[in-house]
Amino acid sequence: MTMENFDFRPAPFWFMNHKLEEKEIIRQMDLMKDAGISGFFMHPRAGNYPQTYGSKEWFLKIKFIESEAEKRGLKVWLYDEDPYPSGAAGGRIFFEHPEFIAYRMRLVKYISENGELDLKLGQCKVLCAYAVLRKNGKVTDKIDITDSVGVIRDKFFISKWDSPYYCDMMGKIEFPHVRADTFYPQMAIITEVPEDYVLYVVVAEKYYAEEQYGYVPDELNEKCTEEFIRLTHKKYEQYLKSEFGKNILGIFSDEPSPGAQLPYTEKTF
Repeated sequence: MTMENFDFRPAPFWFMNHKLEEKEIIRQMDLMKDAGISGFFMHPRAGNYPQTYGSKEWFLKIKFIESEAEKRGLKVWLYDEDPYPSGAAGGRIFFEHPEFIAYRMRLVKYISENGELDLKLGQCKVLCAYAVLRKNGKVTDKIDITDSVGVIRDKFFISKWDSPYYCDMMGKIEFPHVRADTFYPQMAIITEVPEDYVLYVVVAEKYYAEEQYGYVPDELNEKCTEEFIRLTHKKYEQYLKSEFGKNILGIFSDEPSPGAQLPYTEKTF
């Protein structure tokens, strides 16, 4: 292919938001053609309402846009997310497959002065826990204390109870009383080790990201990626396959990543 075959005119992201009315779509498309735009990326963004992303109606609307673009000689690029980064299918991955939420690893170091360990770890999966003795910068002994991991509830609060709870006396409060309750469990290690040992714990916990969805997908898990492709790429193929490589030049994936700096997945290779 020679340089003469390429079209170097702009191809901007065309934000798909508000109600995608056909009359307005055509008006904006004509403006792009008159301005010398070569084509556009169809990018779902904030305010994409009331059309529901990933539904039959969504793909039919995209098909309409593509067909109108072809009439005007405008090339089309698809976009595989709502809004970004790619991999969550607009959040549907998490709603339907919570097992595909990405985890991160975190190292916890705990120094005990008297050999007593009382360490709260939050809601996580403990991968390993070792009490380590170091001398002159070298590890001289280590004790696997992973079996000492358990669940603790240490957030106390007062709950009000009354007698109808125990028998069929609804509406009668004859013996009101209160209880000290604890909910909100978390993983913890409360045990003893020899003095001068330092505790090292590696945990895996859900990775909360300041992204559009609150989570990121576990893209190290091929099952997660396969489900994302089924909900996006394969759906576009279902509705627009005849235009692939013709008026549809490609599909944009926006910064997919495993998420955390130290990602964790149950997937083994």
